[in-house]
Amino acid sequence: ALPVAGYVGLSTFGRKTPAAPGLAWINTHVDIMNWTTTRAFVGEDEALGATIGDLAARRAAAAATTPTGLLTHHLVHDEDAWRFVDRFLGTLAGHPAARIVAAPAVFAA
Repeated sequence: ALPVAGYVGLSTFGRKTPAAPGLAWINTHVDIMNWTTTRAFVGEDEALGATIGDLAARRAAAAATTPTGLLTHHLVHDEDAWRFVDRFLGTLAGHPAARIVAAPAVFAA
């Protein structure tokens, strides 16, 4: 029903991508919020660990066909979460081996 309603893609959390005819399914892989106890930023070590873990899994499985997705929750970000996102994206933007891809381009692929 989503493609009929005009949706071109869907994003959930995790590496597995279910089949969805007529719909690009591009997931996120790094969640920067702790939902179970603090409902705050998980911390730099955990956020970077999740990023490194996803990149390692992609290389090991040759699953580099979709980007590593950063899951943000802008309405509940605390100052630490905003600082992390700012530094994280700034570092990626200046790194020659990284490329930040806008959502329309990801879902068009």
